[in-house]
Amino acid sequence: MSSNKMENADGHLVATLQDSLSKLPASMVCFSQSLRHLFNENKVTGQDEATKTYLEVRDNTRQNAVVYTEKLLPLSEKVVRSIGYFADYFEDLEFEDWSECLDDLIDDVEKAEGFCDLLKHMHNTMITNLKANEDKAKVGIEMLEKMSLQYERDSQDLKSKALERTDSAETTRTWGNIFAPLTMGISKAVCDSIARQGDIVAKESTALATAKKENADIAQEAVALTSTYLIPAVKDFVAGLEVCSMFLNVTKERLTKMKNQGSKGTKKPYYLMMKKQSTEINRNCMKFLSITDMMRTDLQSIPSDVSDKNYVDTWLDQQLEEFRKQHHDASFLETSKKWFKSIRMGSVKKPSPSNQSPGQTF
Repeated sequence: MSSNKMENADGHLVATLQDSLSKLPASMVCFSQSLRHLFNENKVTGQDEATKTYLEVRDNTRQNAVVYTEKLLPLSEKVVRSIGYFADYFEDLEFEDWSECLDDLIDDVEKAEGFCDLLKHMHNTMITNLKANEDKAKVGIEMLEKMSLQYERDSQDLKSKALERTDSAETTRTWGNIFAPLTMGISKAVCDSIARQGDIVAKESTALATAKKENADIAQEAVALTSTYLIPAVKDFVAGLEVCSMFLNVTKERLTKMKNQGSKGTKKPYYLMMKKQSTEINRNCMKFLSITDMMRTDLQSIPSDVSDKNYVDTWLDQQLEEFRKQHHDASFLETSKKWFKSIRMGSVKKPSPSNQSPGQTF
């Protein structure tokens, strides 16, 4: 490949990365806010089979939210920070210093690629988990739609009965007032008591009708959130990760080739092109990282269950083992386990100025 074609290919790859990085926050926020809205505002209640089916699907989704909060979100931050660190090498170092750091840079990119592939694997598993619920969700939706129609009919029946009860109560009071003088007020007291009972039944019927109508509306909105926003948001994020993974893979091969050739001829143009792009890459990385705390707040507001911790640990062990079988990389598996253990212990921190790698700003 000629130098001009190679430079054009590099430029296109970086532009594609920039585009993906700029879009990742939108899909992440959509995912977290939809889940928060689903659990904290759209509270479907009831004991009918349709509602139980929906709630089972929703609880499975909740477990995915816990996994995302504790494992995938920190790993997403790590991958994006790694891309930012890569850009820092170009932004903060002059060409000669950058050339001397190629070994370190290649090593960093290789690790970032591994974590990006692991993150992509985990997101694809989450999509699989969500899709596994789709058939059940579809059944639930059909049942909920039928339930909604039934609720509408029940609502109308109950409102009609409530109106009848109200009319009956008023009629009873009227007759009590008419006969009150003849019965020394006894008939009025009796009729008022009967009327009050009628009022109570009327209010209960109206309240039940309203509750059933609201339940149907909430169920429909919740179903729409799941099918319209949750799964598409994760798919969009995976598409972005595909671009990040491709960028890291191509970059690793490109840098390795430069190192082996040992010539400034291919290094300098690449360095200058990346130096021009480094500020924008960092800006997009910071944009992504700036919304993760908001995502954490959204996801942590979702009610948890005592079984969630065991589910998360089991899920992570399964994913790491599956990833090892697919990639045959036992050393990276150990690196991953140590990193996940460190975030569980709370030892992962943002770099301080005293322990930064060349150019690290995150």
